[in-house]
Amino acid sequence: GRLLHLNVAEADFVKKGDVVAEIDHSELDAVIAQAQAEVEEAMAEVARLTKLADQADASIEAAESAQSTLDFENDQYEILLEDAIRRRDRDEKLAANRAIGASEVEDRKTEVRGAEAKIAWTEQRKREAASKVNVAKTEAAAARRYPVEIATAVSEPELRSLDVPGSLAARETVRITARVAGVIDRVLVQ
Repeated sequence: GRLLHLNVAEADFVKKGDVVAEIDHSELDAVIAQAQAEVEEAMAEVARLTKLADQADASIEAAESAQSTLDFENDQYEILLEDAIRRRDRDEKLAANRAIGASEVEDRKTEVRGAEAKIAWTEQRKREAASKVNVAKTEAAAARRYPVEIATAVSEPELRSLDVPGSLAARETVRITARVAGVIDRVLVQ
């Protein structure tokens, strides 16, 4: 703070409790208030980014669940394809011996193409789901990294160290009193 009044000089006698100086601390209060506001803003950003990280975790779980479902679907389509190929091959042999008509062989070929198309479609959906998982993991990692950087820059103990005691915050000046009675041997003001 800034020295407002110096109430003593060298060789003055003071009693315990005498006011020896008054200091204006309003500028210091403004600096402290600004620092406290910056810390509170940083802590709010930490909370926001932590929430984003939690949301990204939920997105990861949803995308991974979709991947599992697609894996299951793909397995089912693989089974259908194998069965369709088996029936097509069988019907081609039967058609070669004229035991069945060519239209039945065409039906089996259509079943094989349909199963292959379903597999291709689920493979595409699996790639999209994998991409969503990767994006969600990247977002989660970024959201987790920034709060640590903010929290490292401004920690909670630093916020507490900026607290202004109630007696100082209530007025703009501070009175400095003598703690003991005696003679002022020198006055140092910088």
